[in-house]
Amino acid sequence: MDIPASAGYENEAAILLQAHIDMVCAKDEGVDFDFEKDAIVLKITDNKLHADGTTLGADNGVGAATMLAIADSSEILHPRLELLFTVEEEIGLIGIREFDMSKITARRMINMDCGDSHVLAVSSLGRCLAKIERNFNEVPLNSDFCALQISLFGGIGGHSGLMARKGRNCAGNTMGELLSCVSDYSAHLCSIECDKPAILKKCTAVIAVKEEQADEAVETLLKRFNAIKSIYEKTDPDMSISVSKKSAPTKALSPLETQEIANVLSLIRTGPYREDGADNSILITLSVLNDAVLKDGKFSGAFSVRSSNDADMEMLYGLYKRLAELQGFNVEITDYYSGWKEAALSPFRDKAVSVHNKIFGYEPLYERVQGGIETSTITGKLADMDAIGFAPTARGAHTTEEYIALSQTPDFWRWMLAILEEKE
Repeated sequence: MDIPASAGYENEAAILLQAHIDMVCAKDEGVDFDFEKDAIVLKITDNKLHADGTTLGADNGVGAATMLAIADSSEILHPRLELLFTVEEEIGLIGIREFDMSKITARRMINMDCGDSHVLAVSSLGRCLAKIERNFNEVPLNSDFCALQISLFGGIGGHSGLMARKGRNCAGNTMGELLSCVSDYSAHLCSIECDKPAILKKCTAVIAVKEEQADEAVETLLKRFNAIKSIYEKTDPDMSISVSKKSAPTKALSPLETQEIANVLSLIRTGPYREDGADNSILITLSVLNDAVLKDGKFSGAFSVRSSNDADMEMLYGLYKRLAELQGFNVEITDYYSGWKEAALSPFRDKAVSVHNKIFGYEPLYERVQGGIETSTITGKLADMDAIGFAPTARGAHTTEEYIALSQTPDFWRWMLAILEEKE
């Protein structure tokens, strides 16, 4: 939508307002609700706007509602506005990547899928998603073997962008360490299965060892797990392991191939990789082991590298690719989008901060978004776009606990209108 400038604002720089109109559809168990037909049932509790048993859709309905309210008003003063409503953001920034950027003429931008009522977003992470694959020729096992099922569970997990710097355990990484610790028993890997797609909090593997060494192997596994668990006693206090004997399958991977899978699971780490050299509270790059499956001799896995700096993202991907290829695996990028790098100079950001200071008497906080938002794609294609992001304070996105903090929404509205109204 193109909204003409208010009288007296015709010579002011145009501003792009942007939000996505798709939402994550989730509901509580037992709630009868059809997201394709039924309207969200709104409730206000303790000054919080939320939905009755479903996701609210504040992510990113708050942005769409803001844009429509501004477009519908004849009293709000503003320069020419371009309103960009995008689709399929939640499944990987699909819509914005198909958009013709030549339609955008504004070079100042406000994204409303990040920040808070007093928080200004200034960067976000891009993502390089890759798959790892390899087919194995399984070797036969004789009756001397028994199987051990190793199950890891009880981890906290969490969003693979937002929570990856929290120091939480990745069950896939831990499984790689456990498979390595039983290499002295010539363990044969039979299968692996993990939960997905966030930080892996569950992982199950089946290995085959000689019957006479099974008890000793179990003892070694438990000892190694307890050592690893001590690292995560504050982040994942309930992480647990169970090891049980079962009948061995007739075939499995060789011990060497088992170790090669263990190496890949161990080397592709989940957690922060690089922080800002001047301020280590600012995360630049992280990586996540997203998946690992071995069934009938076929291994498939995935990992992602996220960064606000594309060069750093590509270098870390290249490192993991080389490490995996040295173990005999094939690695291929399946999805890629740029990061939104924090600008050294940003007149529009300076204006937003100055306006906030005038209204509230203090500067807003800065947010560096640890997930992907559409600003990254826009600034990646339009290098001279001066972008910021802020929105009404909301919490619990993608869950039925989602809500908007109504007490803070008027502050967002005052800030937004003041930015639009103040001439440069």
